Amino acid sequence: NSLISHVKSYSYRYLINSYDFVNDSLSIPRDRS
Repeated sequence: NSLISHVKSYSYRYLINSYDFVNDSLSIPRDRS
């Protein structure tokens, strides 16, 4: 259970980071324009 929880938290964190990265990449051109 501990390992599963760790993997879930890690994957969740990875998804959040990648999601934020995409948002930043999309928001930068909007701010410049």
